[in-house]
Amino acid sequence: MQTFWLQNWRLMLSKRSRKTVVAAILLPVLVYIGVQWYMLDHLLLPSPPSRSSASGLQPLYAPGVDEKHVDIQTDNGKLTCPERRNLVFLKGMKCATSTLLGMFNRFAIKRNLSVALPMGNRIYHNWPYPMTLRDVRPTHRGVYNMILHHAVYTPAVMRALMPADTVYISIMRQPFSHLRSVFRYFNVAEIAGVSGFEQDHLAEYFSDVERYERVYKSPNAQKRWCIPDGFSVTRNLMSHCHGMPLGFPVGARDISRDAAAIDAYIRQLGRSFELVMIVEHFYESLILLRRFMCWEFKDIVFVTSNVAPTQKGIPKTKTYPRHIEEFHKRWSYADYRLYDYFNSTLWSHISRHGTGFHQEVKAFKAVQKRVEKYCLDVYSRDNQSEKLPAHTEASSKWSRRFYINAEDCRALGPQPIKMLIKMKQESEILDKALLQEDAKSADVRKYKGLC
Repeated sequence: MQTFWLQNWRLMLSKRSRKTVVAAILLPVLVYIGVQWYMLDHLLLPSPPSRSSASGLQPLYAPGVDEKHVDIQTDNGKLTCPERRNLVFLKGMKCATSTLLGMFNRFAIKRNLSVALPMGNRIYHNWPYPMTLRDVRPTHRGVYNMILHHAVYTPAVMRALMPADTVYISIMRQPFSHLRSVFRYFNVAEIAGVSGFEQDHLAEYFSDVERYERVYKSPNAQKRWCIPDGFSVTRNLMSHCHGMPLGFPVGARDISRDAAAIDAYIRQLGRSFELVMIVEHFYESLILLRRFMCWEFKDIVFVTSNVAPTQKGIPKTKTYPRHIEEFHKRWSYADYRLYDYFNSTLWSHISRHGTGFHQEVKAFKAVQKRVEKYCLDVYSRDNQSEKLPAHTEASSKWSRRFYINAEDCRALGPQPIKMLIKMKQESEILDKALLQEDAKSADVRKYKGLC
């Protein structure tokens, strides 16, 4: 060994290369350090305990361990993909979101996933104000798999709460149809003091919208539950829920009169949300959801929830004077831009799935009809001693055989608020220590939702 080093040393000196000399000295030193580090790390030191074993909890979802793969039938044959379980569903107002909430609740319950819950007795994550970390109950699980309850899209907060591979999904509705539903749900006409026949209230409201809006948004307004002063439910509500800066709360940035800024924001949403569903194309949206998430038919069956009954004297398809709808397009300009963009995006997605997609939609409609009929029968017998046996759906080209029982139906609906109450009751027990600790910290939120 000494001879080897002496020969190399003389050779380097003869070449008078300073760089070569340094390299010759450092190389064996670095090799020695590397060998020692490997032995210390791999052979001598024990592996650190995992977070789940340290806490005594099992991971909710361990990819590669309990990962489930699903076959998706396409025009090019079957595609096998891993089921995706981390999800933010932006639950807006009056866009079939209660129906979807029941569907997502059942999916989470079946897999023992962690759903973020509103604090205290609240039902919203600070809506219509931006969501904060304070608006989510702490969980003993240490991780959330889903955000499902009403919230304004607040990407920084949601990213802080959710895993990196979370999928963002939303749903929208044709803006004038949305207005009609919101107008009734939030009792706008009565609060604003609109007179006349009920079927004429919407047209009357928009005949003098500035005056009625002032009354509705006033601090003196009566019976305006969950809506803070100064907030409009008739103007760009869907855009607001998707986080577009529209001047609320007072003093916030307002791009409502800047068409270019609105379009830029919408394009950014398109990059952030993997799928934006459309109420008017609900079944097509569900099949896209299934394919994007690698879910099965049994995961997307639903029970229709929180749908307002038809108003007496007002046909469901009632038409309004053209000038009212035209005015609303200008009044709620951002919502129309938002809806048109994502409606177009939906059909762009569908066009890439081939003709088999529409066959799958048709097949799912038949399955859904049978499942909902079964669940409605379950609800009608809930107070009777006789219980229904499970419903079976046979396997098909699009789906494996599956079962739906009474427990599944109760998770799906018909009132998802009951499931929220049940989840909170469980949280009060399991997360008691965390909730007590959280209560000790000061609530420094500038804006606090009412519900």
